[in-house]
Amino acid sequence: MAKMQVAKVTLSTGKIVYLREIEIADTERAAEMVAQRAGDNQQLMSLFMQKALLQLVLVQIGDEKVSAIERENVNNLFKMAEYTQLLRVIQKMSGGDDLGKEAKLELVSQEKTE
Repeated sequence: MAKMQVAKVTLSTGKIVYLREIEIADTERAAEMVAQRAGDNQQLMSLFMQKALLQLVLVQIGDEKVSAIERENVNNLFKMAEYTQLLRVIQKMSGGDDLGKEAKLELVSQEKTE
């Protein structure tokens, strides 16, 4: 069986959650999943997308793999405090902890290639 890299998250309640790495395609899929429901409301879109991303990358809770059906209703899996902590982790995993940090941009001369 192939192995994948996962993030092990220990919540303040002691619950251990495993999340797979977030890919660009996950953000696109999450947007597609929630676009119709959110409509033109950007705040709802952001909120719904965070939940959708969690549902997409959630692999395991403790020793139990999480099925696709179980991922549909995170209310049954997590308390509100746990859910909030996981949303913060999702934000960090998707680069949200780099807010305020800028990529370095330099202008340099380079030979043209034809």
